Amino acid sequence: MLNIKSDREFLWEIFKKITNREYAIPVFQRDFVWTQQQIIDLFDSIWNGYPIGSIILWAPDSMIPAKHILTDEIDKDDNTPMYFVLDGRQRLTAFYGCVQSRVKNSKFNLYFNLNTEKFTYRNEGTHTCVKVSDIYDTFTLLDKLQEISMSVEENKAKILIERAKQLNTVLQGYTATLIVINDCPLKQAEIVFSRINSKGTDIDKTFMLQATTYSKDGVLLTDVIKDIQTSLQKYGFASLPQDIILMCFYKFANKNFYDAKMSDLENMNISEHLKEIKECIINSVRFLYEHCCVWNYKLLPYSKQLIALTWFFKEHPSTTENQIRELKRWFFYTTAAQSFMNGSLNSVRKLFNRFDEFVKGTKDSAIDYQSIENVDFLNFNYNLKTAKTDLLLISLIGQAKRNIKDCSLKYYGVYNILKGKDPGYYFLYLRRDDEFRLQKALTQGGIENDDKWALCIDEEVAGCFKRNDIKSFLFKRKDLMIKAVNEMLKEVGLKGIVNFSIPNGQDNKLS
Repeated sequence: MLNIKSDREFLWEIFKKITNREYAIPVFQRDFVWTQQQIIDLFDSIWNGYPIGSIILWAPDSMIPAKHILTDEIDKDDNTPMYFVLDGRQRLTAFYGCVQSRVKNSKFNLYFNLNTEKFTYRNEGTHTCVKVSDIYDTFTLLDKLQEISMSVEENKAKILIERAKQLNTVLQGYTATLIVINDCPLKQAEIVFSRINSKGTDIDKTFMLQATTYSKDGVLLTDVIKDIQTSLQKYGFASLPQDIILMCFYKFANKNFYDAKMSDLENMNISEHLKEIKECIINSVRFLYEHCCVWNYKLLPYSKQLIALTWFFKEHPSTTENQIRELKRWFFYTTAAQSFMNGSLNSVRKLFNRFDEFVKGTKDSAIDYQSIENVDFLNFNYNLKTAKTDLLLISLIGQAKRNIKDCSLKYYGVYNILKGKDPGYYFLYLRRDDEFRLQKALTQGGIENDDKWALCIDEEVAGCFKRNDIKSFLFKRKDLMIKAVNEMLKEVGLKGIVNFSIPNGQDNKLS
């Protein structure tokens, strides 16, 4: 039975206790993620006397590291605070950051417009817009009030001064409800933390898991994830979501991610597998980058493809040419066939069980290949979250990579020259000046050979655009794009299994 009590406390008291480290942020809490608008909304609620929700504090029964409320860096002080914040961390950080005077994060650089009585991040007037931290500190406020009285017309100054004093009174006098949980072990605190956040703002699984893993082996899971993400930066995968990285961990706990529970990772000694996990994920991403032309995480058709690859590289840190060839073939086939589009458990289990046979060496292929015929492959709405779009883009990257000697090619994004979702309107940018090159090619002609491969365009396509014959432009350009896709499929050994085309002479349905 938890020992819980309720109380109310002034925000200035909470501020003081945070400063004195009586209240702290536990190491397993998620980082500060609030936006400027959320911070404005918080202070607007305080100003208008609206409730901002209760703050739940936890008294730990053992020593647990804390992190700095503003920077999220681990606190080097070995003394455990009196209470940890289980719920309300975002609100307390927003308040604490904006009312303290040593601002480093721009999110805490909040002003109050005395004319409009609105909170803002723009200094909209030397004497009518005052920093919240200057209003909160009574001594600093006196100096500001004197400046206003000396610089603004008297009647106007009285109104502005009164509003500044009123906000100071509100900030100093506002009280919040505290719910305090005493004598609670870490495991119970984790359950409370999970229950609290099961409704409202979603909490990343990493932060939910961090408490247990840290108490067991001293590993700070967020640091592990960030280290892996940093290692993937040169491959364009630094933004790989934490949840996907966690799914790659399950195999090291001898579990399949689709059948596993988070408790399986709680029982795993993560520190024991850290080096191997990192190497497997890096090897998988490097394979995608070097052999499949997935030059950015956004171009990955299915996250489950990456998870499957980590299974393979866990068992085969050194690979043969035949294995690499089959992995490429499997990757492009599952992309072209949209194999993972059906996310049902039975479908996923079937695909991974078949892949596992290849990993174990009982099958020579990673999937049972079946013929795919799609006579109108490019008749779809462009969307970077679909496998069809990803297949198109990585095929175009492959075409440029094969034909251009420039080693500085890089994924810079995609440009749409006209309104509409037809893939024929979209151009891949692999060089810094590709936008300029494209505009020149479409308006002036004279396409250079490298532009032909990088932009997937030729003189005939450019001529159609210049004449404003958009129907012919789309058809002829999409013919070039289909050739690039089929060339990629041929390169990985799928010719005769997967063949794409567009019907000759057929009107494009999306144009």
